[in-house]
Amino acid sequence: MDTLDLAEGSQHSLGFMTQKNAARVERQRRTPITVIIGNPPYTMNQQNENDNNKNRKYEVIDERVAETYARDSKASNKTALSDPYVKFFRRATDRLQGRDGIVAFVSNNSFVNQLAFDRMRKHLLDDFTDIYHLDLHGNVRRNPS
Repeated sequence: MDTLDLAEGSQHSLGFMTQKNAARVERQRRTPITVIIGNPPYTMNQQNENDNNKNRKYEVIDERVAETYARDSKASNKTALSDPYVKFFRRATDRLQGRDGIVAFVSNNSFVNQLAFDRMRKHLLDDFTDIYHLDLHGNVRRNPS
């Protein structure tokens, strides 16, 4: 189970989940959270088990990305929005439930200037009063030295 599974609500049906663990998960889901810090995985386009970190489908989160970040996007190709770090941004924003809070993630810079992320940027601007972006110049394609 991972963090995005908590949004799905399906963890109770898993046979290996103990009653104590299911209660812990429910308590965690109900607890108000105002600070979310993480380093989401970057596994875009990994479709093969040999990649060690294949993209997973999350019905609830995938739908939230579709109805927010993907809807009305001017991009014709929106596959970049399937990257798990995008799902983690969506989940973190939803998890704040409209409360004041902080989301701090290590991620790539794709969402800053690529067309597929135009609606994601708009939603981030609508959902947060302040956004700070620190570019560590880790993109080897843009900063090969």
